[in-house]
Amino acid sequence: MDKCKLLLTILILSLCSCHTELIENLRVVNNLYVDKDGTLYDGVAKGYFDPGELSGKTTFNHGVPEGDWTSYGHNGEIVQTGNSKVYYPKFKTIGPAKDVVRVNVNIFHEGNNLITEVFIINNSFINELIKQKDPTLFNKIIALLKSNNIPIDIKQVYRITFVKGELEKVD
Repeated sequence: MDKCKLLLTILILSLCSCHTELIENLRVVNNLYVDKDGTLYDGVAKGYFDPGELSGKTTFNHGVPEGDWTSYGHNGEIVQTGNSKVYYPKFKTIGPAKDVVRVNVNIFHEGNNLITEVFIINNSFINELIKQKDPTLFNKIIALLKSNNIPIDIKQVYRITFVKGELEKVD
């Protein structure tokens, strides 16, 4: 009986310790996502469309989007499901970015398609690189990532995005 009480207590405490934050409440500080108190965010963050419908869920680990995530449509249907893996490469320069902090490889399903998106987290260069626009630079970056043991299937890579944080928009 005492073992059951102990297990039940542990289960309740673990469920209570998980919290959810709104994606909109997180901000990027030194390339990491922090909550309103300035603490590195751990847990699931949710985003919502204007009428209050769930638009997505993302898992954060010590201020970094890492792990499973889901995007939803306006009718609650799942539009994309994916997983983000974070790598901390030895190089600090890649293409136009001179201060690389980490690389996030985001593999996801959209319908029947399997797509890979690569985020180069840095402070010096914010832009989006699509394969068709600059195939030479695109292929050089993929080769550098592979040479640093970052597994990437070039056929699946849709774009490489240079940003300060994975969820940031590129204008």
